[in-house]
Amino acid sequence: MKYAKVDAGSDEFLKVTNVKDVSEGGLLVASYELIPISSLLKLSIKLPAHDKPIETYGKVTRCVRVSRTEEVYHIGLSFLDIKESDRQEIAKHIDEAGNHRLGKKLLKRAEGLKFWRKRKAIGVTHKLKGVFFTID
Repeated sequence: MKYAKVDAGSDEFLKVTNVKDVSEGGLLVASYELIPISSLLKLSIKLPAHDKPIETYGKVTRCVRVSRTEEVYHIGLSFLDIKESDRQEIAKHIDEAGNHRLGKKLLKRAEGLKFWRKRKAIGVTHKLKGVFFTID
């Protein structure tokens, strides 16, 4: 996926990043830069087996640092003005991935990881050792 900050004054796609998760309503991407919540981005999303990328705008709804040693963030983006035909293409892509042999395996693994992450105990360094929390 390529993106550009709308408030940066340039219409060119300046950054390239990896999509971690996709839905009809938005994306989760990895980034080496902190992007403030509520920032507007121009997005160009290239789906596999599609010639033309989907171009739309997204609003940053979440920005979480995921590495203690590197500046790596997971950025949650909500689509703002995506065309209905593009939304349907994304839904079709998700459905096809879920029906593919490897896609089914990945979905099953992701559900299992989600289950265990929600039950992960807080580490020894925290005063509330043993308390369970939910990662959203």
